[in-house]
Amino acid sequence: MAEFIQRYSLIFVSRVLFMKKKILIISTSLYGGGAEKVLVTLLRNIDYSLYEIHLNLEYDYGMSFEPIPKDVKVSFRYRDTEDWRSKIDYHLYSLFGINLFEPNRIKKVVDSEYDAIISFIEGKPLKYHRYVANRTQNNITWVHADLLTNHYTIGKTFTPKHEMEAYKLMSKVVFVSNNAKEQYENIFGVGTTNNYVLYNPIDKDGILRKARSYVPEICKNKTTLVAVGRLSKEKGFDRLLRVVHMLNTRGYEFDMWIVGDGAMKEELLEYKRSNGLTNVTFWGFQNPPYPWFIQADIFVSSSYTEAAPITICEAMTLGIPVVATKTAGAMELLEDGKWGLLSDHGDDSLFETIASLLDSPKMLSEYKKRAIKRSSFWGTENFLKQFYKLISNDCL
Repeated sequence: MAEFIQRYSLIFVSRVLFMKKKILIISTSLYGGGAEKVLVTLLRNIDYSLYEIHLNLEYDYGMSFEPIPKDVKVSFRYRDTEDWRSKIDYHLYSLFGINLFEPNRIKKVVDSEYDAIISFIEGKPLKYHRYVANRTQNNITWVHADLLTNHYTIGKTFTPKHEMEAYKLMSKVVFVSNNAKEQYENIFGVGTTNNYVLYNPIDKDGILRKARSYVPEICKNKTTLVAVGRLSKEKGFDRLLRVVHMLNTRGYEFDMWIVGDGAMKEELLEYKRSNGLTNVTFWGFQNPPYPWFIQADIFVSSSYTEAAPITICEAMTLGIPVVATKTAGAMELLEDGKWGLLSDHGDDSLFETIASLLDSPKMLSEYKKRAIKRSSFWGTENFLKQFYKLISNDCL
């Protein structure tokens, strides 16, 4: 009898020790921005012998990046943006602040218990996270935005009261930069949640491989500036075109490539036509954008607000000198100008900063070296170590 008990005790202990931890990650669709790209990088590097990953997305909207591993169990809250259920839920909350059906959307498609639940982006993922927060003792949420200058989650996604309640349900709040953490604490107060900083990972080998995998049909015979991102107001493409116009007027010879798509596309194209910006090319959304990066000479981030702009990290990984406006994220990534050039937010300042690089091949060469040196700071290995500590309830 003692031998029987000992034998099955060992089997039970072995199963407990080697049982995979079950993790739920809640996000938007995997189409679009930097945060989604970081999530895909994470999913492609997790050790699936130790972790069972469930991914809940808002829409079955297609994957804009590399396919995620088959080990990931994917569920969706809505079919697509035209799903009538999505529209009903949106209007009920945005007009009346009512969560009538939303809680059941996610409860019906995820399991009843997890070792950790992660809402990987602020806003809607956090909103749905709070409906299932009781299914784990380890609730983690990510903040990718500078909420002090771009508190976009308030209004149609959250009332201030509901957002505060959601954050207070979290065991940990993770920020992609120290500045993002400080801005959050300016809004919600210090000590209201357990806050950590974890820089976004950059898959350097993957980026280099993709950059060389395809050569766009481009006739490049001038110094080339490139800007990559969503064509939306906060990204500052409007002022970038104004600065291009200023540079053209002063006689600078260069090309400007814009890689991305978004709501401001027609407005930007109209500005290009009206002002004769024949040296500006809109390439649309490109997957991946790295072949355009690697052929350019200068990367420009003209944003009004950024918490941790991943495109800056990607440009530096490819050895592209960076000019960026003084957003919280850019200042931190570039260490106040040590690794790239920073501009104030006025058109004149951005003009002068870009012109300084166009005027000096020596400076351009120096910031190329600095970009490559800085890029070693962002790697997937350290990110994964910190991520595993978070979901294991260890302190960072």
